[in-house]
Parts: sequence; structure tokens; C-alpha cells
Amino acid sequence: MSEELTEEEKDAIIAKQAKEIKRLKRKNKKTKSYVELNLELFESLLDVEGEVLPNFLNGREGDEKRNPRYFFTRPTKDKQSTEKVIRLNLLISDLIEAKIRLNPTMKDCTEVEYNTRRSMDITSLIAHLSEQRVTRTRKKKQ
Repeated sequence: MSEELTEEEKDAIIAKQAKEIKRLKRKNKKTKSYVELNLELFESLLDVEGEVLPNFLNGREGDEKRNPRYFFTRPTKDKQSTEKVIRLNLLISDLIEAKIRLNPTMKDCTEVEYNTRRSMDITSLIAHLSEQRVTRTRKKKQ
């Protein structure tokens, strides 16, 4: 009672398996990200002692507080010295706001339109970041 496959069925199975192998090889291939390929650009951007971020670190000229809004210092892991750390979440939030407020089409917008645009940009950013997020599967309790 064994059912033998015809040549066409065998070829179809082989083609399907070959396609799946190709997909898995493509998925498994290690490719470098844009950041890895252009790391020196990001290094100059995020360098606390560099040319870009110290403008934010020092605040505006004439500002008596000179509040470092996007930076704080903390002890290093060895507790021997301190390091400057970027408040990345705050910086990204302010960048989104600046992007909207500097957009010429949004110059005369109402607060509702501004809030709508901001919400759309934040949602878009969350969706983009969620694509790359690794989630841990949890065992179900019985």
C-alpha cells in the first residue's frame, strides 16, 4: 500500500526545498549594517569632545546656567573616574520636535496639527525600531 511519488511530484518537492534552502541561506548571511560601514561618521557625531555635540553640551552663549541638557556624568565601571553620557532618548525626542517645527509646511500649523505630526513620527520610529527587536519566548505555565 505504499504510494510512490511521480517524477513531477518529486521535482516539485525538490524545487520547493531548494527555494527554502536559498531563503534560509539569505536570512543567515551576515551583512554589515549602514552603521558598521560608516562608523567613523557616527563616531564624529556622537563624540562628546568633538565638534557637533559640544554645542549641545555647553548650552547657548550668555546662558548663565549653561545647562548640559543632553549629557550627564557618571562613574565608570571601575569607579576610578567619570564619563560623559548622552541622554539619547531626550535628544531623539527633541530632534523629532525640531524636525517638525523647522519644516516649512508646518510653520503655521495649529497645536493639534503639531501633536498629530509628532505622534505619527514617534509611531513610525517605534515601528522601525520594533522590526529589529529580539524578543524572548517565554515558557507557558501549566
